Amino acid sequence: SFPQGSPQGFDRHEFITGAKIVFEKVQEAMAAHDLGPVRPFLSAEAASEIERDMGQAGSKPRSCSLLAVDASIRDILEKGEGTEVIVAFNAVIHSGSDDTPREIESAWRFFREHAQDNWRLDSVDA
Repeated sequence: SFPQGSPQGFDRHEFITGAKIVFEKVQEAMAAHDLGPVRPFLSAEAASEIERDMGQAGSKPRSCSLLAVDASIRDILEKGEGTEVIVAFNAVIHSGSDDTPREIESAWRFFREHAQDNWRLDSVDA
């Protein structure tokens, strides 16, 4: 963790706004069984993990609506060649023909190498 809570120049509000957008886009991509639109935001490991989860969920695309999304930064860590930000998500999702929305809680790990400008989703902890 950083002693001051955030690395220099890190805007927590801006990061959370972007993380929520990625969360929504990844949920939509998973429902459609098409990671193409979100692949630039995923590490190779995260893409493999999500593809495996999609395979376990079945191959039929479905609709997906996010009814509510709350996100907060759980931790910011210096890791080797970059920075990791762990974001806790609480969301209510309505998907497919299921009449009852479901609540999900998960922690998403975003990583950025020091030499890069772009953050990527590195892993998801359910």
